[in-house]
Amino acid sequence: MEGNGQPPDSARPVEVQPASDSADQMRVLHAEVEALRAEVARLRAERSLHAGNQRRAQALERVAASASHGVRLWCSRGWYRLPGYVLAGRKRTARTDEPAAPALVHGRWEWSFGLLILFIAAFLRFSDLSILPSGLHGDEAITGLEGQRILREGWIGPYSPQALGQPSGPLYATAAAVAWLGHTVFAVRVVPALMGTLTVAALFVLLRLSVGSRAALIGAALLAVMNWHVHFSRIGFPLATWPLVVLLAAIALVEATKRGQTRWWAMTGFLLGLGLYAYNAHPLILAVFVGYALHRCLGVASWASLLALGLYALAPGPIPLLILACSLGWLLVKGRTEPADLGRLAELGAGLIVVALPLLLYAADERNNYLAHARMTSVFNSDDWKLLTGEERVGFLVDRYLSFWERVCCGRVVDGVDGTGVTPLVPLPMLALAGIGAVSGVVRSRRPVVSLGLLIVVLAPLAATVTDQGAARRTLEMAPFLAAFAALGTLTLIEALSLQNWRRSIVAGALAVGLVVPTVAQNIDGYFGHFAGSTMNRWVFAQDIAEASAFMGRLPPGRPVYFYAERWSFGYETRQFLAPHVVGEDRSVEFGTPGLEIEPGAATPVFVFLGKYREQAAEAASRYPGGETIIGGPPDDPTFVAYLPPVPDAALNPSLHAALP
Repeated sequence: MEGNGQPPDSARPVEVQPASDSADQMRVLHAEVEALRAEVARLRAERSLHAGNQRRAQALERVAASASHGVRLWCSRGWYRLPGYVLAGRKRTARTDEPAAPALVHGRWEWSFGLLILFIAAFLRFSDLSILPSGLHGDEAITGLEGQRILREGWIGPYSPQALGQPSGPLYATAAAVAWLGHTVFAVRVVPALMGTLTVAALFVLLRLSVGSRAALIGAALLAVMNWHVHFSRIGFPLATWPLVVLLAAIALVEATKRGQTRWWAMTGFLLGLGLYAYNAHPLILAVFVGYALHRCLGVASWASLLALGLYALAPGPIPLLILACSLGWLLVKGRTEPADLGRLAELGAGLIVVALPLLLYAADERNNYLAHARMTSVFNSDDWKLLTGEERVGFLVDRYLSFWERVCCGRVVDGVDGTGVTPLVPLPMLALAGIGAVSGVVRSRRPVVSLGLLIVVLAPLAATVTDQGAARRTLEMAPFLAAFAALGTLTLIEALSLQNWRRSIVAGALAVGLVVPTVAQNIDGYFGHFAGSTMNRWVFAQDIAEASAFMGRLPPGRPVYFYAERWSFGYETRQFLAPHVVGEDRSVEFGTPGLEIEPGAATPVFVFLGKYREQAAEAASRYPGGETIIGGPPDDPTFVAYLPPVPDAALNPSLHAALP
């Protein structure tokens, strides 16, 4: 019976196989089963072998990503594509569907490289900080003196009238350093060195959030060695804080445009307001940030209004006023005025006003003469400007703008205040990389950091265009953004190394090496080689009086100083800071009553000779024999010569060899 319980169909005959045939069939089936088992075993072996091959392929790709084992891929996978895979960490698809190689920068390796770059940045900014630059500039000494005033008086306000006027924000940090380290050169310069190192870290964060880890590492490395930034991170001007605040504001604004959250817009305003307490030239960058925020929220019409407002501020009159009115009308008609966008701008403005309010109140008081520094340095107040006509003025400003860029890469005009100009601010290869990166960023990414950075790089030189001297100081905030664009340019060339066209890869590789290597070498040698060994280093940073002041500061009490120098008086700020308790008087023709006579009944003085007056040390020794001559610096070209006449009372004549600098 079949499985359905019905009787079989009688029309179908039933065949009965013989026993021998059944046995043969069983043997055939058994052979087929064995064959199937063998096939399964073979397939399993092949799968295991394939898995092993895959694991080996993955290991090979990881090894190929390391430069120390790059020869293996060089020989087996195409030598002209190797640099692109190693440096760029590009994902690569093999012909046999092999897994892609991992990125070179990832996880702990990224942070390891980042910490290494930060260590290099700190080393270049802190090493030999007390002796390079060689001396202590008077404006550096003013920073230390203002720090002492803060320690005595506490709050001194948002602005210091010293050094032609400067915001006092960084001076409060200098006060803490002076309280901790005393009247030393290192105490004045440690705050800028710290701020410069933190600026490298801030650039890494900005690029990491915006364009990725590889660009962040390259940009931070280029800024770490940049001659321009290293120089201002090693001198005691409050300036080094400014680029740090600008980068932090850029981070906040980029995050605000991406996230649209209230706290980021308010933080942007807060940091922009904080920049007003860092440096006098910050209002221009503040206008750039505000203009970019207006563009993001209200559209391109906002730029026209902002430019018209700037034109009216520079040249008030009926025509600029008409242009301003037309631009505002365009903004009201064509601009985006959504409530959310207006709210974001209000948040930014609120954060800005809250922070800037103390300085705004200070500037509003005419007795403080807040704009005195700006009026003194403005080219609009010069006689040359007043003699020019309208078209000539435009040409005059264009020439100054172009000459700034020439000075950045190729100029040799030394600034007598900060010492820049001995070497170019930015080596030409680095500027070429920045140009490649700017073009690549505009064409390929169009991200907020690219747009904002390009605006800063293009507009920041206006501060140098409309003012005399101080071009390197008033444009320092653009240095990190030049490093960022140079990083994008370097990355563009590295990515071009992995092109399938080997000829283009060779050209890109040669261009990358030919630009990156000279960039690093010229930056480091430019500062620690050419500038450190230059006579301008010694002259600008007043090495002579700095070492003489350090000597006078170690004199025993009770010995007045007769001071002879043609460049500085005894009251120069460097002496006041390094030797505050020394009593003395000027005996040079330039600043006092000349002569070597000791007043009757006065304490036996110490004669200190600088510059052309060093020759009078021998005359002082012949007039008051039996004393001690001390030479500061190299004997063939000393920084100062001091003569200590004998003192009648032996108790007041201890050996002064300990006072040697």
